[in-house]
Formats: sequence, C-alpha cells, structure tokens
Amino acid sequence: MTDPKTVYIWPLETGITDLPEDVASMSVPSVRKIGAAWAQRRAVVGESGVVQIALDQLNREWAVHTGIIEGIYEIERDVTVTLIEHGFRQDVLTHGSTNGHSQAVLAHLQDHMNALELVFELVANRRPLSVPRIRELHAALTHSQDSVDVRDPHGRKSSIPLIRGDWKKMANFPERDGVRFHYCPPERVQDEMDRLTELHEEHIARDVPPEVEAAWIHHRFTQIHPFQDGNGRVARTLASVVLHRAGLFPFTILEDDKGRYIESLEQADNGDLRSLTETIARNQRRSYQRVVNAIEKATPEPTTLVEAAQRLADVAAVGTQALRARILRRVDRLQNWMSASMTTALELIAAPLASAHPLARIVISFSSPGSPDAYRADLVELVADRWHVTPQPPFSWVEVDGTLGAEWQIKVQIYATAPDIDEAVQAAATTNINSHWEAIEVEPFEWAAENDDGQVEALVRQWVDSVMMLSVGLLTRRLADEK
Repeated sequence: MTDPKTVYIWPLETGITDLPEDVASMSVPSVRKIGAAWAQRRAVVGESGVVQIALDQLNREWAVHTGIIEGIYEIERDVTVTLIEHGFRQDVLTHGSTNGHSQAVLAHLQDHMNALELVFELVANRRPLSVPRIRELHAALTHSQDSVDVRDPHGRKSSIPLIRGDWKKMANFPERDGVRFHYCPPERVQDEMDRLTELHEEHIARDVPPEVEAAWIHHRFTQIHPFQDGNGRVARTLASVVLHRAGLFPFTILEDDKGRYIESLEQADNGDLRSLTETIARNQRRSYQRVVNAIEKATPEPTTLVEAAQRLADVAAVGTQALRARILRRVDRLQNWMSASMTTALELIAAPLASAHPLARIVISFSSPGSPDAYRADLVELVADRWHVTPQPPFSWVEVDGTLGAEWQIKVQIYATAPDIDEAVQAAATTNINSHWEAIEVEPFEWAAENDDGQVEALVRQWVDSVMMLSVGLLTRRLADEK
C-alpha cells in the first residue's frame, strides 16, 4: 500500500499569517453594494412578517447545508427544500429521505440553528469575537455529537469522545484522494487562536472589507483546525459573524457548490485568498437574490391602484438608466456567446443524429434582448424555484428545437440577477421533452461584474457543453423508456 502524500496546511515556520498589504486587490466591491441594497429593500418593505419569513428560510438553509457538506447527514433534495421553506419537522423526514435517524438529524439541524442565534446575539450586543466565544460556538454546533473518528500518524482509525468546546487532544490527519493533511499541532493551538482573534480585532479597526475578512478568518481558522471535529462548521460560522456585522447574510455553501468551495480553500492554502473572497461574494449575491425572491413570493398582491403604483415606483427606483443600459448590453453579449456555443455543439451531434434519424430536425432560434416575447413567466418561475434566484429584466433566450423521435427543446434563459447591486447577469437552462418542462441540473451560468470579460466566452462554451450533454442524456433515457 502506497503511503499518502503529506501536505502541511498550517505553516510550520510562521504559523498563521496576517493579510497581505494589498487588501484592495482581494476586495469585491459589489459586496458592499449588496449590503446597501438589502438595507434599501428593508426600508421599502419595513420590518414586516414577510421579511422575517424570508430571513428564517435563509437561516434554515444555512443550518441544513452546513451539515450536508460535512457529511454529517444526507437529505433528499426535495425534502431539503421543504425543511428550509416550512421548518424543521420530523414528519417531513420520512424513511428513506435521509441516511440517519430522523430525530438525530433534527437534533443536528437545531444545533446549527442555535449556533446561528449565538452569532446574531454576539453581533447585536457588539461583543468581540473572542476565543471563549469561538469555543461556545463549537459547543453549540456539536451539541448532539458524541464522538469523532480519528486517524493516527500511521493511518490507523479509531473513534474517540468529542469534547465539545475544547481544543483537540490529538493531531488532525484527514486524508482525501491519496493526500494526508496536517494542521496545527495541539500544543500550539491556544497561541494560534489568541493570534487569530487579535489580528481579527486589528482588521476590524482597519475597516477591512467584510468579504476579505470573512475569507481570511475562515481560512486561517481552518489552517489551525483547533477542534477534534466540527472545524468546517465553525469556520463558516466565523465567516458568518463577519458578514452579519456588515449587514450581510450567513455564509452558506450548498451541496452543489462544494467542489468550487474546496478549490477556493486549496488556492488559499497556496497563498491566494482571492478565490475564496469571490466565493463569498458569489454566495452573498445568491443569498440576496434568494431572500428578495422569498419576500416577493410572500408579499400580497396589490389590492388598489395606489398600492400597485407604489409597487411600481419602488421597482423603478432601483438602479439607474445608465446601469440598466449596461446590463442590457451584457445580456446581449451573453446571448451571442450562448448562441454561438450552442450552434457549435449542435454541429458536432448533427451528423450521427441525421444518420440514425433521417427525419430528424434541429433548429436554433433566439429572442431580442429586452423584447416583450423574451419573457416566459412559467419558465422564469421554474428557474426561480429550482435555483432560488430572482430573475430580473431585461430577459432574453436562446432555444434549440428538435424532432428526434420526440419533441425536444432546450431553452437557455438569460436575465439580470440583482440590477440594484451590479451588472451581473445569469443564464439558466430548461428542457422540454414532449411538452414537459424541467430544469437542467447545471448551476446557472453567472457573468458577475468582477469577472474578466476575456474569460467569459470560454467559460460559456464549457457550460453549454454540460447543458447539451445532460439534455441529450435525458432525451436518450426517455426514448429508451418508451421502447
């Protein structure tokens, strides 16, 4: 058996390091705009029950997913949505919907919610993020966890009791893909945690941008890995403290985002925090879209002309004419790239399909960006429900229509995400096979304001290839089932 490769995550000679001097290069300006836009939204809506419903859903999403990505439990996607939208109820966790006992899973979920409440209390009372507070957060997060599996330097596994809220007694040696990771040794943990909190207070005094500070404290904490288990949950909680102080949202990593999240942490291990900062910025934009979408769904429709006019005025007040014009240009450019990439993909599959189906027909079409026919209410709602986004005008689409033994369509919808924040636009894919529309399980493509334009076109091609492969695979299975 080959010995695993050793990687030292915690710097042996220096311990955790401070932020580099060029903090501005790691900042994502749209994050502060998100905070301002959220404050404006709250001012418009008021501190109503609608706002609390939206925030409760966002908090439950954090509580559910912070355990899923750590492998503490597994929950079916549809059940996850129900728990987030309607609350943690045991009757929802039926047999087979989770890999754990329903009561145990609910206990973990409630522990995560309790820890998040500690975050809110800490920020509301303006308490510093001290070492005792971090221990308290760990104890809350792991309240229902009794043991942890550990590995010794020789790779032997065993299970030991988890001491909640106390530093690890054994070194951490997790392994992944033939690599063994080493973190701060137990005898150095206290000193390193003291240094972490001291540097954090210095950063607050310097007004370090929240997305940069959240990335820094998350990464440096994971380098230390001070607890025997639960370090990932605590790290995301600490990032959430920083973001909540800035009027932002908890740092939630969805199951679909786990790979990108791990990659950003690995880049931070190599000295580049920018990727993790961008991950946090992307997360905050998505959370903002989600909470606004929940508010709009829960807000009663206007019953008078005056109410309708006020709703229109509130929407019209968001953004400027110049910003809307820039977004429209982005939608137009993204549509052109999507159309070209889909045409290329269709050329690759046209020959084998034509030989197998002489009557096969495939055509591609698109709408004019911002035109009235660019908006499909049913598909916008499908995208909003699946991906928890709030599609905003201007809208556009690119569509593939085909007859291949079944009526087949792929419609890529292009839209703005949060025009009151930045110039970000997205594209989401849906497919229709014999009059049944469904979302294609590829995360929406996002062209954020901070993305380099030169890289976007290449990324579009990769995204379109994924969309086409999944849709063709789905069509193949449907045709096979019919036979």
